[in-house]
Amino acid sequence: MLFPFFLYAQKGGQIQYDSLLSYQSSIDDILELPKKDKFATEIYSASRQYENLFDVPLSASVLSREEIEAAGCLSIPEAMRLIPGVIVREMSNGNYDIHLRGMDNISPNNITSLSLNTSTLVMVNNRIVHNFLTGSTVWHALPIVVSDIEQIEVIRGTTSVLYGTNAVSGVINIITTQEKRKGYFGTAQTTYGSHNSVLNYVGAGYKSEKLSIRVSGNTQRRERYDNLLYHHFDNSYVPIDSLKSISTGDPLLSFKKNNRNTDIALEAYSFNVFSSYDYSDNLSFNVDAGFEKSNGLTAYADNRSTILSYLESQSSYLRLNTNYKDLGIETGYIGGSIANESRFETYDIVAEYNFRIGNKLRLKPLLNYREATFDDKTSIILQGKEVLKNYAAGLSANYAPTQRWRIVLGIHVDAFNNPSDNYFSYQSAVTYKPSPKLLVRAGVSRAYRAPLFVELYFNERTVSQISEDPLFSLVTTIQGNTELKLLQGDLWEAGLRYQISEKVDLNVEIFRSKFSNYTEVVRQETTSSITPEGEIIGFDPIIIQNVALEALQHGITVSSDIVTEKWQFKPYLTLQTTELKNYSPYLNTSQTSELILGYDPLIFNINTTEDKQHESTPALFGGVYFNYLISSKLNINTLGYFLSSQTYYHRQNTEQMDGVRGIYPINSKLLLNLTARYRLTNKINSFISIKNILGDNSVEYAKGEHIGRSFWAGFSISI
Repeated sequence: MLFPFFLYAQKGGQIQYDSLLSYQSSIDDILELPKKDKFATEIYSASRQYENLFDVPLSASVLSREEIEAAGCLSIPEAMRLIPGVIVREMSNGNYDIHLRGMDNISPNNITSLSLNTSTLVMVNNRIVHNFLTGSTVWHALPIVVSDIEQIEVIRGTTSVLYGTNAVSGVINIITTQEKRKGYFGTAQTTYGSHNSVLNYVGAGYKSEKLSIRVSGNTQRRERYDNLLYHHFDNSYVPIDSLKSISTGDPLLSFKKNNRNTDIALEAYSFNVFSSYDYSDNLSFNVDAGFEKSNGLTAYADNRSTILSYLESQSSYLRLNTNYKDLGIETGYIGGSIANESRFETYDIVAEYNFRIGNKLRLKPLLNYREATFDDKTSIILQGKEVLKNYAAGLSANYAPTQRWRIVLGIHVDAFNNPSDNYFSYQSAVTYKPSPKLLVRAGVSRAYRAPLFVELYFNERTVSQISEDPLFSLVTTIQGNTELKLLQGDLWEAGLRYQISEKVDLNVEIFRSKFSNYTEVVRQETTSSITPEGEIIGFDPIIIQNVALEALQHGITVSSDIVTEKWQFKPYLTLQTTELKNYSPYLNTSQTSELILGYDPLIFNINTTEDKQHESTPALFGGVYFNYLISSKLNINTLGYFLSSQTYYHRQNTEQMDGVRGIYPINSKLLLNLTARYRLTNKINSFISIKNILGDNSVEYAKGEHIGRSFWAGFSISI
């Protein structure tokens, strides 16, 4: 949230604001404003340096732990509904899909997993949790929960100069809490909800002058809203036991794998350790470690029969951060298994240095090496072990020539073992502050998404018998492409922040985004041969390649924050439109066999394109947050969140071509939640929450579960 941002001095226990003429005298004032009271909201992610949120040159938001708790949010994805410019859809109980500003389900008529968000960089304490297999974030596999959080920082728009590839549509950086009190401390929480949902959390630690250590653990169990899943074959919701393979008609057995309890929507547990040690004023260390095991009903993997399927994850992580004067070095590791079949590991090291040249200019050079491996010898995706290496260097500059002007420039270059090209990202932003209450900004930037294992190294071969007389078999192969061009995002934006009064602020963002270098799975020339035994063998090669498709988005986000001693009111709304240029629903070349396609490839192929309006991103989305402190013990919160109607297009649309299957309209939906928190004692707190008060049980994610009303209650004890 945005609060009054004036610099102040502490005198006699009272806050005294400095003269309005002495603001922003140097770049150090911008980037090192101390957070001394609730009116100084700070953010790290906008410049990899703490600064006042009001002064950042990018579209940014900070969501505090207090706001999350007041709204009764029970998970990190649910809390994202409190942030402007964020689209949050619940797929099943506790499992979510999240996009910044949109650009989802591009290109249309694709498999479900390719419609998930692959262009947003998600981090925990600057540690990347990006999934290099498919590019999406497995939210239920995050080892931390809302009780671990200090704040969530969101940057909307391309920011690869600071963080490298993947920050194409923005950055979500989840900052964990650090205890302020010295001595021993602890917290225990338990929450019960509808559909046999139980959430437990415990945390404890110790803090001294130099050392801080905190451990936490949590368990989650949520059952499904109902026992039905959408089935492409029947174009209806059916019990799991009735699911069939859409290609063979045989029963779909994957849901019953390992005697899985199919009443479960989400099961997870995790353990974390967070520690820091200040050796001296110039040298400090931070070490985080933990593990998680989870299973969620999500749209991560498309089984071609249903939208949702179970995804199991087990992983551990380690992060070491060292700061010596102006030098910072951070190393990270995450490794584990996904879907119980594929082993992955990612190693990361980043080194950066802050150069100060006078009091107006700062330079920050950065070096980064990242290595990701994926081994899935037992599955059909890669059929072996593959390695992805990333070498990167960057330089950013912050320059404040006068009290009113600030200029931010940056460049970042990435090199990979595959593809072979080098990729240059850039960022340029200018802010103008004619008064302490008004900031106007504008900027342009470019960013790239990291290469993905499924795009580079996909390797699948299947053989289907078409007929017995004559004996005819079809060999279908799907191959990755190590020389793909990376998804590219270009952003032009302008905005203003206006402090109308000490209690009211206004934030406006106007943006234009263009995404290009999309990839598709494209059928190539069909050939055949005859064996000496007379068997006809057809060859159906499919290759992942770049296509001419571009997505062009225009939009505006308006938000405000009104704060008094008793209540806080935050409305936020985004209006956007997205156009697809050079779009083709025909994923084949002109040489593909008509017998395979069912239509004439000379007329309908990858070069048969059109410009069309994109229907899968809501044209209007946003929310209203209202919090009222009735007394020192009782707090009431109302949260409203709205998504306008949209239409999701699945691969079944082009495969079945019946005008029904694969075309999934999603109605507009207004979610209204009510939460009451009551402090029983100074150490015991309780809450009750009603989610989706209006009882609209329509789907939020295409052919996902019907999300209905739910009731929750819980309490916490702190020492």
